[in-house]
Amino acid sequence: MRRAVLGAIAIICILGLVLSSTVQAGALEKRSRIELRVGLSGLKSEKAQATTTDVQVVSGKGGFLGGLAYSYWIRENVALSLSASYLMAESKTQTDLGAVYSHSVTIVPTVLSLRFYLHESELKSAFRPFAEVGLGTFIGSVNEARAGEEVIQESMTQTSYGGYVGGGLDFQINHFLMVGTKAGYHLISDFSDQMGGRVNYSGPEMNVGVSFLFGKGVGE
Repeated sequence: MRRAVLGAIAIICILGLVLSSTVQAGALEKRSRIELRVGLSGLKSEKAQATTTDVQVVSGKGGFLGGLAYSYWIRENVALSLSASYLMAESKTQTDLGAVYSHSVTIVPTVLSLRFYLHESELKSAFRPFAEVGLGTFIGSVNEARAGEEVIQESMTQTSYGGYVGGGLDFQINHFLMVGTKAGYHLISDFSDQMGGRVNYSGPEMNVGVSFLFGKGVGE
């Protein structure tokens, strides 16, 4: 998964640099888009390990990021965006003397952000670098289960608040299609209770996306 995301980012960057002078960029002011995203978070995960007490820990399944965003260009170089993502922050299974314990932690960020495009990219090129800042809510959910002499299942949901800062580039392929990549950092306040042994899930993320443009722009 990590290699696929990094490969997609490299392809988008190369295409943007190579084709930016040949692809005609269209006006975006007053237009909208729906964007599908997929990527990775930078949360660290544990490696599988075994001890003499026959305890085995299997983790490292966290880090997947998927999401959906709606954006509207207020001006040619400023877009307002509302995004909702799904992050598999942690997934762990542990066996200990015949008992099996597992838990998973997911984070759902909902962020309202502003994306500022560099002035040099306005209508001159399909290659559009940008910076982005936003604020939002972060809903964390933990599901735990233990199977031994009896089966015990528990779940908990909490809400926290935080912000996002990042940057990247969009590449407008034609009037209706755009691809892009970005990297940034989610700064999340602590949850009130621990989830998966921690209360804070701040961290970096990177993703690639494909966007479907619609609506009439200025002058159309």
